[in-house]
Amino acid sequence: MDASRLAFIAAVIVFLVIAEFRGAGPAARQGRHARSTWAFAALAAWIIGARAGFVLANLGSFAANPWDALKLWQGSFAPLIGAAFAGVMIAFAGLRRKVPVMPLALGAVVAAGVFLAVSSAFSGPGVELPTGTFEALRGNDVTLQNIEGPVVLNLWATWCPPCRREMPMMLELATQSDGATFVFANQGEGVAQIGRFLAAEGLGAEHIVLDRQMDLMTALGAKGLPATLIFDRTGALVQSHTGEISRAVLERALSEVAPVAR
Repeated sequence: MDASRLAFIAAVIVFLVIAEFRGAGPAARQGRHARSTWAFAALAAWIIGARAGFVLANLGSFAANPWDALKLWQGSFAPLIGAAFAGVMIAFAGLRRKVPVMPLALGAVVAAGVFLAVSSAFSGPGVELPTGTFEALRGNDVTLQNIEGPVVLNLWATWCPPCRREMPMMLELATQSDGATFVFANQGEGVAQIGRFLAAEGLGAEHIVLDRQMDLMTALGAKGLPATLIFDRTGALVQSHTGEISRAVLERALSEVAPVAR
């Protein structure tokens, strides 16, 4: 789980705990059920607003596959727009009698602080592009630190469903990128197994290398597959993503380190 998802989960828990806190005495307990309902309504408003904001800001990336907008598990949101939607919902709750909004508002503020704090705490120290030479499935062996320009390093395996889902899109972008070099490092599998997967999916073997001992997962501290790490021209890590990555997120990251041909 990457830092942003961990921060989001922590923020949601804090928001719901504070919003549900009823205090002591009959007056404090008044309207508890209504407050609980509005707390979940505010959370839903944040999710819908934040996702809608992200999709609208990246319409070009979603044009080819509009249904991708519903893939909330990819973790692509616009937090500030979501906060505005949640704020409107909380304000609307305040217009209803017997619905104390102070716990909701306080929970939202504290949750935002928790999100920023957790994101910062788990961002980790600077990570550099690992050393090592890896056998290419097609062509010459690849030495990561000899690659000039930005690098998109994807750790994957054929048994991993999200890896399989994102691979066609990522291979397509690999052929479109003007400046970044894509490297798809298969973790622990053999040539025959990878070849069967590529043949079944109608995918090419370019950009794919073998990491038989899964050295890159160890070197980069990857916690799961797929893992996509983007390094700038100096070899410094600028963005990482654990789990299936969306086209919009990847294109936005590429635009910051290298142009993408259209």
